[in-house]
Amino acid sequence: MKKIEVDHLKIGEDRFPVYCDLNALDQLQEKYGSITEFERKLMGWEIVRDEDGEPERDDEGNIKKKNTEPSARVILDTLLIMIEEGQKIEERYGAEEDSYTDKVTMEDLETMPLDGANLYTLSNALHVVFMKTFIQKKSNEIKEEQPKKKKTSSSISTGSTS
Repeated sequence: MKKIEVDHLKIGEDRFPVYCDLNALDQLQEKYGSITEFERKLMGWEIVRDEDGEPERDDEGNIKKKNTEPSARVILDTLLIMIEEGQKIEERYGAEEDSYTDKVTMEDLETMPLDGANLYTLSNALHVVFMKTFIQKKSNEIKEEQPKKKKTSSSISTGSTS
C-alpha cells in the first residue's frame, strides 16, 4: 500500500499530525448534519437571508454569505478528529521525528496555550487540510495522464511563535 502523506499543524511548541479522510468527514457530518454546515461553522460563514428568510443571491446566482467568527467548538472538534486521523496514519507508516505522538484529548485541546494562534489562523489551517480531501480526488485523475511528481509532506503554520 502506498504511504499516505500527513500534514502537520504547529500549535505552541507542539507539532501535530493532521489528516482528513472519509472517516473524519463521516464524524464531522454526523456531528454537524452536513459537510456544508460543518464548513460554514469552521470558517465563520453565514448565509445572507431576505426578510422572508430565503437566501439572497448575487448577480451570478450564488448564495450570498457574510463573514462572522469561526466556531471555537467546531475548531476544537475538528482538531481532535483530524489529529486522531493523522496519528493513525503515522502509526501505520511511521511518524516524523518531531511529530506529537501522545494521545490527545479534548481536555488537552481546551487548555492548550495557543501561543500566537487564534480562531482565524486555526480555522484557515484546518480548512486547508479539509479541502485537500476533495482536491486529491481530482488530482489523482489527472495523474493518470501526466507523469508522476514526488509528493512531499507539508507543515501548516498557525502563526504561532516557536
